[in-house]
Amino acid sequence: MKIYSLPTLLVCLLAGLPAAVFYASRGLRGSGADLIWAAVFIYILIKGLYASLTKEGYENSLARTGRMKRIYRERFGFFAPLAPYVPIIILGAVYALLRISPDSPAARAAVWVLLAAAVIYAVWLRIWLSARLREEDENRDENRDES
Repeated sequence: MKIYSLPTLLVCLLAGLPAAVFYASRGLRGSGADLIWAAVFIYILIKGLYASLTKEGYENSLARTGRMKRIYRERFGFFAPLAPYVPIIILGAVYALLRISPDSPAARAAVWVLLAAAVIYAVWLRIWLSARLREEDENRDENRDES
């Protein structure tokens, strides 16, 4: 068996598999929400294994990643490498704010605003990126039909 992407395989086996097992075991003990998380991690695990162990999956993964990087660069310019991580950066700011002043009403209000901003940004980015990828696919199909 040939491994096409060792980093992807390691992340799948060292993070995805234990998470899937953990949530599945908790879900089997009675928590329905944990079964949903187990299903999510199993789906991610299967996609990662497909990308790391098959040539077709690896090539598809590389092509999609390249397209996404180009789209981010067109939209965000210099800040393109940071764009997908803005919600995580916001969560870091929320954590820091809660560590500095956990009991302040103003801090709690700021936390809720920041959390809402992180969720809104993440949803907007996903919808926008999906639309751009779909546009490119349609344009590529139209150009192929004209040829």
